[in-house]
Amino acid sequence: MNRRILTRSSILATALALASLMPCVTLASNIVYTGVPTSQSNLGWSYSLNYGQSLAAEFSIGSSTTITSVEGYMNSLYGNPTATITISQDAGDIPGSTIFSGNFTGAPGEGWQGLSSLNWILGAGTYWVTFNNPGGSGGMAGLAPFPLLNEAYTNSGNWYGQDSLYIGVWIQGESNSVADSGATLALLVGTFIGLAAFRSRFVK
Repeated sequence: MNRRILTRSSILATALALASLMPCVTLASNIVYTGVPTSQSNLGWSYSLNYGQSLAAEFSIGSSTTITSVEGYMNSLYGNPTATITISQDAGDIPGSTIFSGNFTGAPGEGWQGLSSLNWILGAGTYWVTFNNPGGSGGMAGLAPFPLLNEAYTNSGNWYGQDSLYIGVWIQGESNSVADSGATLALLVGTFIGLAAFRSRFVK
C-alpha cells in the first residue's frame, strides 16, 4: 500500500510540476509597432536609405526584455543587398553607442524587412533602433499611423534629430520578468509536491 501511494504521488508531482512550467513559455509580443506607413513609396513619400543616410527612431521598455525580431518598413533595397539594423544606447536626441547589430539580405519591393530569431536582451530603459544600407540604396516610407516621436537621420556621418519622419518600425520580444515569475512558481510547486510525496512513504 505504501508503495502504491508513493507511485501515485510521484506521478502527480511530475504532472503538476510540468503544468506549472507553462507560464515560462511566452509568445513574442509587440514591443513597438508603428503600423504600416500610409504614405508609401509609390505615393512619393519615402526617405533614402543608403551609404550617406541612415534612419533611426527611439523607443523605451519598462522591464528586462528579450528582443526576438526587429523590422522596418522598407522599399527597393538594391545594390549590395546586405542591410544593417542596430540597437543603440540613448544619447539624448540621437543614437549613442551600439549594443547589438545584425545584417540581413534586403529585397526589392516594399514591406517589412529585417532580423528575426534574435536573442538580444535589454534592461529597462530608452534605446534607439537604426536602419542602414551602406552598400546600396533604397528607402523607408513615412507617415506611420502610430509613429515613434523621437527620430533622427545621418548626413555626412553626423546624426541630426528629425522628429517628423514617422518611419515604420516593428519590434517584437518577450518580457523576462514573466518568464522569471513562471520559473519561480514552478520551483515552489515542485518542491511542495515533492515533500508531500516523501511524506507519503511513512503513511501506514
